[in-house]
Amino acid sequence: VTDGYQVYHTLEKELEELTIAGCWVHCRRRFDEALKLIPKPSQKESNAFLLMKQIQAIYREEGKLNDLSSDERLKQRQAVIKPLVDAFFAYLKTINVSKKDKFGDAVRYARNQEKYLRVFLTDGDVPIDNNASERA
Repeated sequence: VTDGYQVYHTLEKELEELTIAGCWVHCRRRFDEALKLIPKPSQKESNAFLLMKQIQAIYREEGKLNDLSSDERLKQRQAVIKPLVDAFFAYLKTINVSKKDKFGDAVRYARNQEKYLRVFLTDGDVPIDNNASERA
């Protein structure tokens, strides 16, 4: 589970048995940074706010799965979390960004990492983020 550093993706192409999963915290952080640049009174009407809420919903549901077996976690991810992830990426695709600002960066990052950010939905043992390894 990694951030979007290109070297990891190059390694994945070279090593067939390696699968790279994207880290949702790295994705979330970019939207959070963009949201902080918006004046407080306008934040709740922003796309950054809506996308942060969608990520929060994904994490809220994932948090309910901690005590499940890998197989049961995978079933719940497919039934409950996958539709949330699908909605997140569907909404991202409706947003036009042309400026090189924090929000545009966040949108481009998420779009570019979609394949990797979805990997946790295919395996009950893959964590949604790499926070545990980064803290260790």
